[in-house]
Amino acid sequence: MKILLSNAVVSHGAFHHWMTADLKALGHEVSTLDPDELCEQFGIELYRRVLLQRIAADKPDVFVCYPPYDLLRESERKTIHESGTAIVGYAYDDPIFLPTYLRIPKAFEKVCEEYTKTYDLYLTTSRQMVKEATDRGID
Repeated sequence: MKILLSNAVVSHGAFHHWMTADLKALGHEVSTLDPDELCEQFGIELYRRVLLQRIAADKPDVFVCYPPYDLLRESERKTIHESGTAIVGYAYDDPIFLPTYLRIPKAFEKVCEEYTKTYDLYLTTSRQMVKEATDRGID
């Protein structure tokens, strides 16, 4: 399977350091795109343009990004989905954001609604995020 990871490649980039070698060991073809570096050097719009160009050229089966920092708008989501690439959100910062989502009435539901629109699969490291969604009947 062809997988494109969008996360920092520098020393603090979790996807690059945690996932790349393991996914390759499982036989997947893995490439990375560093949104932090592109945004820092050239801005968010150029990152979005490069992302869509990479997906069009490489034709990955899966694009893995990092909610809530994915920088995807409806237009990028639509283009990515139309290309046949699945979008997977791997949210390992949910424990940090969950208190904010719960503090404001209906914020959690709104966040989940947006994530449902964006991701074909949403993965979280937060058991509490799963519990809150389950308690609200959100799958």
